[in-house]
Amino acid sequence: MDLVGLDQLTVGDARLDALVWSWAPGEPGSGDCVVQRADARWEANACRGHHRAACRAPDGSWRVTPRAEPRSNAGRACAAQSAVFAAPRTGYEGQLLRVAMEAAGASETWLGLTRSGESWRALDVR
Repeated sequence: MDLVGLDQLTVGDARLDALVWSWAPGEPGSGDCVVQRADARWEANACRGHHRAACRAPDGSWRVTPRAEPRSNAGRACAAQSAVFAAPRTGYEGQLLRVAMEAAGASETWLGLTRSGESWRALDVR
């Protein structure tokens, strides 16, 4: 079995890192857009620059756009692959995206999240 036991957790317990699947330590920062890094952790970045986009297919699999795109074009780039510009909703989906990133040779991908005030909103853009 590959289970993480949560008995007798203490502050600073190394098992806590095994449970984290989204934000990198110290994140989210001040940016309004999010990228997933090759280690599957997320960073808040400025919405400028070019990265490949994270695309969720109708069957739940993940794809990465073939080219780096400006954030404003991520939805169209995913739609060209019959997918939606999205963000992983679970640790399992985060891992599937990490595997797709690795296969595509992508070190970072735009995620379909945007800052809305003090919270984050999922886009799932077509």
